Amino acid sequence: MSKKSSAQQKEKSRKQEILLLAELTHRLTGEQESDIRGYLEKFGIQAFFAKLDSTNTQPCVRSKICELYETFGKPE
Repeated sequence: MSKKSSAQQKEKSRKQEILLLAELTHRLTGEQESDIRGYLEKFGIQAFFAKLDSTNTQPCVRSKICELYETFGKPE
């Protein structure tokens, strides 16, 4: 596989990850999915989880989001 193809595949995978994480978070918190997606795209997944830790998000919701994220795959 070429470097360009590999980079495109990683970007596609990242976008799918963001969409799924935004949808799951929306369902669990009620926060606007577009706001979640925007934050993830701008700051990344690591910052997103740091934000969850620093806000008033219920611990059980944070744990569920983390658990769901781990089931659909962490970045390599």
